[in-house]
Amino acid sequence: MLLLTFVTLVLGLTYLHVEGLAQPPKKLSVHVSGLGSKTDASFYQSMYEGYLYLQKKYPDIKFGFSDLVPFAETVSHLETLGQANVDLVLTELAFFEAAVKVAAKYPKTWFLVMNLMPDMMKGLPKNITAHSWRDEQGGYLSGVVAGLMTKTNKLGYIAGFDYPDIVKTGAGFFHGAKSVNPNAKLSVIYTGSWTDVQKGRDAAKTMIDGGVDVIIHFADDAGIAIIDAAKERKVWVIGEVLDQSKLAPDLMLTSYLVNHNRMFEVAVDDLKARRMTQGVKFFGLQEGLQVIAPLNKNIPPKTVAKVEEVKKNIATGKFKVPIVLDSKQFDMLWKK
Repeated sequence: MLLLTFVTLVLGLTYLHVEGLAQPPKKLSVHVSGLGSKTDASFYQSMYEGYLYLQKKYPDIKFGFSDLVPFAETVSHLETLGQANVDLVLTELAFFEAAVKVAAKYPKTWFLVMNLMPDMMKGLPKNITAHSWRDEQGGYLSGVVAGLMTKTNKLGYIAGFDYPDIVKTGAGFFHGAKSVNPNAKLSVIYTGSWTDVQKGRDAAKTMIDGGVDVIIHFADDAGIAIIDAAKERKVWVIGEVLDQSKLAPDLMLTSYLVNHNRMFEVAVDDLKARRMTQGVKFFGLQEGLQVIAPLNKNIPPKTVAKVEEVKKNIATGKFKVPIVLDSKQFDMLWKK
């Protein structure tokens, strides 16, 4: 009887041991979240393409994607991901306040918020980190193009909101234009929406009626209407985040770019290697990445050469683009 009991105990322990070995390790999970539509042909489509790129490159990781998350639901959205034990959330600046509220409750989840700056990291939960695109560089180079191509010396910037990264792009554009054309004047309109197409169209028409002949936008879905308005009135336009030249082949001077593929890739590599830390990693010309799309074929060679000269100076550190994040400071610049 004692022998039988001993054999039964050994077999049971062996079974438990084998069962423990048989359980596969937890599959890493990553989720990409944004406010706008993945079909906006600009910022959120770029995020979606970044998500697709990750899916293809890392088949061993579970990926999820959410677009059109209402701003009022950003907190509950991140709560849901934290409760699901997602390892890494890749999201945008509009989710920053929500991440601050939620992150401490889910210390095993990393919340990577794009376009935070070092000063914004102070006092944050330790599992919030950031990858920031050097928006000022693409804005500045686009401004050089616009400053040299305008005939009226009136330029326009249309954006959804005055978020810091939006301001950074617009201020870069202003400084770039002024560097080559001191007579250039900038008008700025914030539509208060990323998706209201009519507001984008109305803003563009208002600017064009006022003599603006080069418009740059950071307006996502509404940007398509801005481009359409520029086409109707035959004025130059500069695209957002993706190369939007196909939307206006004859009138798109260039597009400033954001490489979500690379920013997402670095984050996932860090997650896999267990080297995620709190801080800000920057991405732009210094990191060997392109910040503007190929220039329109109608741009004179001298302008192309100037853009390449400035681009090289930025990439090598010979010139540093001024960074403006505060909307009031930006207002003081362009309203002079």
